[in-house]
Amino acid sequence: EGTLKRKVSTSNSNIFTETSKLTNKKCRYCEDYLAFGFTSNGNEDAPGAQCVVCSKILSNSCLVPTKLRRHFETNHPEYRDKDILFLSKSLNRLKKKIAKSDHENATEASYNVSYRISLAKAAHTIGESLIKPCAKDVMCMLDQESSKKVEAVPLSNNTVTRRIHDLVADIEKKLIFRLHLCDAYALQLDESTDVAGRAVLLVFIRYYFNSSIEEDLLLCEFLQTNTTGENIFNCINNFMKTHQISWEKCIDVRSDGAKAMVGTVAGAVTRIKKKVAPNCTRNHCILHRHALVVKNISPSLKNVLDEAVQIINYIKTRPLQSRLFKIMCEDMGSQHTACFYIQKSGGKVLVRLFELRHELSANLMDHKFQLSDRLTDFLWLSRVAYLAVNFTKNEVNLSLQGKNVNIFNAKDKMDKNICSDIADHLRDLYTNIIKYSPNINDNSNWIQNPLSLTEKPVSFSTQDYENLIEIASDGQLIQKCKEVSLITFWSDLCQSQEYSSLSRRAIHQLLPFASTYLCETGFSNYAAMKTKYRKRLNATPDMRIQLSSIKPNIKRSCQEKKKNHCLH
Repeated sequence: EGTLKRKVSTSNSNIFTETSKLTNKKCRYCEDYLAFGFTSNGNEDAPGAQCVVCSKILSNSCLVPTKLRRHFETNHPEYRDKDILFLSKSLNRLKKKIAKSDHENATEASYNVSYRISLAKAAHTIGESLIKPCAKDVMCMLDQESSKKVEAVPLSNNTVTRRIHDLVADIEKKLIFRLHLCDAYALQLDESTDVAGRAVLLVFIRYYFNSSIEEDLLLCEFLQTNTTGENIFNCINNFMKTHQISWEKCIDVRSDGAKAMVGTVAGAVTRIKKKVAPNCTRNHCILHRHALVVKNISPSLKNVLDEAVQIINYIKTRPLQSRLFKIMCEDMGSQHTACFYIQKSGGKVLVRLFELRHELSANLMDHKFQLSDRLTDFLWLSRVAYLAVNFTKNEVNLSLQGKNVNIFNAKDKMDKNICSDIADHLRDLYTNIIKYSPNINDNSNWIQNPLSLTEKPVSFSTQDYENLIEIASDGQLIQKCKEVSLITFWSDLCQSQEYSSLSRRAIHQLLPFASTYLCETGFSNYAAMKTKYRKRLNATPDMRIQLSSIKPNIKRSCQEKKKNHCLH
């Protein structure tokens, strides 16, 4: 019985094995299936049949004449009596359709990848050298056919450059369209020199569109010769004329204090106001004003600052000293192990110097450095702490804390000379702040505080004044004014027909830039992209994509590319 059972078991297992083999067996496509209206789907791993009329793909289990004939006669009875010539023509049309679809998808993918390459500030060659090989490696996990489709995506250096130019043209077209519709705009401009020695002019624009205030790059151009006010003005004016942008809508121009920009006779901003936009205002970047305010310090504080620079340079300009100083800081358990390089903004530099004063003193005592005793001078350190306090927290208070401080050296820290220096410096700061602060018309206070108006502004009509009173007495608007920003508050009121006139006046006051921060950001992007290894790069198109708030319409660019190709 046991032997008989084993034989039955063996025979059953053989039956199951043969059944599984039959189940896993795949049918192959035969060229004769075209007579039933089907062609191969092109997948060797999972062969299937595709109808030449409706393009439907049937699974491998349907690769038998009866099922193919059933589909064709059931879904396309009108073609039942057609001959093989008709089916061959249908097959050719299907192949052209598939090839056309693959080509369009590859073109759209090329635009998308090119857009991302530009946003990443990467070299245009990275598409063919890195992105496409990586995509093919990933697609190999799916099937060989997907890998072949990746290969069809054009990503060469020249192709990526052309794609970026097409996207830039689309962004610029949208921007010009918006500027034609807006009521007013403000400009921000600055120029600098790139790594190749070429003068670059950046102009940003701020305008009201679609219930919000938008900021965008207007132009990025090279100045071929001198960076004079005339050349800067001509560059901007030519762009305005080419795209038919009205200068009458310009309400403000913001720039730095360079002579070529704000010169009273031949500056670019002066030429804009005199020649094309007489009603616009001109203002100096508020960040530059702050820099001018803190630039003037008393001789004693200036001397302390110069000595601090010498101490830092003694360490930073000597690689061996820098390495030894780092080891010393690590041995002493210091929070920091290096000083900062001296920059135009010396606040962080002075703070770091003050924090490492004990380590610097121990390091410089081993060398015959003439300023090593400054780091043990409480009066000198107090002046350094005061200079640093203009940028960060009050380091003077911290210097009065610790186990090494007693009533005697604490008194020295607040010596009369230091108090005098601080008082003189604060008086100078106050004078310079008054000198460089922008003059804001008191009649514009209603924009910032629409709920606390006590009297009618001089320039207001009776209707505008009544509308403002209604706003100040509306509970919902009062709550909204407290919750959102000024720009959002007045932008939302523009949608109301009742307050449209008043809100547009407020928007015109809020449009001007406060500083040239966008230009500074733009030049930082430019420097990061155009390095010494890419001196010949024309970064203007990439700048448009990176600094624009407008996203390109990639599908429209593909359609225009297809249309131009058909015309040729």
